[in-house]
Amino acid sequence: ALIVAPIVVSQELQGAVMLFRDITQEKDVDRAKTEFVSLASHQLRTPIAGIKWSTDILRKEERGTLNPDQKDLMEKTFHAAEHMAELVNDLLDASRIEEGRYGYSFKTDAVVPLVEKIAQNLKPNAQSRALNYAFEPPAESLPPIGFDADKLGLAIQNVIDNAIKYTLPRGTVRIKLRQEKSSLFIIVEDTGIGIPERNKKFIFNKFFRGENAVRHQTEGSGLGLYIAKSIVEKHNGAISFE
Repeated sequence: ALIVAPIVVSQELQGAVMLFRDITQEKDVDRAKTEFVSLASHQLRTPIAGIKWSTDILRKEERGTLNPDQKDLMEKTFHAAEHMAELVNDLLDASRIEEGRYGYSFKTDAVVPLVEKIAQNLKPNAQSRALNYAFEPPAESLPPIGFDADKLGLAIQNVIDNAIKYTLPRGTVRIKLRQEKSSLFIIVEDTGIGIPERNKKFIFNKFFRGENAVRHQTEGSGLGLYIAKSIVEKHNGAISFE
């Protein structure tokens, strides 16, 4: 790493101090951490899938009737396993991004059906929170673009899911698309809890969660927006908020 500090005397630049620092060890440690997370995530997927499968059978009473307390316990266990599976998938995606192994397959297609499908899939989540939720299709047809449906779909899902999770009951979430000159905008509007001013510069950082978000929703990996940003930028796009 190279650090340069200017030397200024009487408001005139007189020279500079250059500091060279060997960061090979830090890079090796960072790479080892990423490889460990990737390996651990792979190893965890199979047992978590087994827990989900077993608890799903029990909660659906396919192996016998449960009393109300047992059924409630199985429901909680199943949803905890689902959350764990989502966390492992996020960790795996993040490690692949860091290792440069997050492969893309681009095809030219219409993006509106993709956004509409994701919005529809997340509608039950919004309804369970009594939100005023809607997908608003564009007034005119939009040109096809090149995108990886699975990856871009994950990015869009992460943003909409955040809007739903961090909007209080009876609030509003709207998904819109529009074209301006050579740009296509996918817009997610919400009346959510907002982002504190001092947190805004960190919002797309890996593992970061706003202080009010942690109080509002204890569960969360802090990886959703990090992954979304990486995917959008690989599509030569940009992601931002206001």
